[in-house]
Amino acid sequence: MKLFIFFIIALLILAISFVVISQSSMTPEQKDFATTTTSTPSFTSEAQASVSVNEVVLAPDVTAEVSGLSIWFKALIQDNRCPVDAQCIEAGAVTASITLGTDGKLETHNISSDEVPYEYMGYKVSIVAVSPDARSAVSIKPNDYKVTFKVE
Repeated sequence: MKLFIFFIIALLILAISFVVISQSSMTPEQKDFATTTTSTPSFTSEAQASVSVNEVVLAPDVTAEVSGLSIWFKALIQDNRCPVDAQCIEAGAVTASITLGTDGKLETHNISSDEVPYEYMGYKVSIVAVSPDARSAVSIKPNDYKVTFKVE
């Protein structure tokens, strides 16, 4: 009986050591992504993410999985959209910082709404919508953005 208990304790120590060693070899970004990525969408409040068949609506600093690809919307880094209460020659675009992950591999990239879909590990990721609408007299707070990503 004592031998069995000793064996169990030794296995637990070995397992804990393996986890600590595995995490110590990760970059800080990989550690953050690994702790926020799950097989289902993870969010900090109900309205921050929603997933359809191949699209996901994300708030900043929220991660979700679409078709086997994890998408972490880090932040909207540029909003050059034409305000809805103005007349513009061009519609403008937004640029978002995202981290994509699949099969234990991560890649951070800035993706623009007016570019062709970004290709990553056989997936094509694009921005298809942004809310709220831009208005000329209103400044949008960074955490108020919601971006719809499409995964093909």
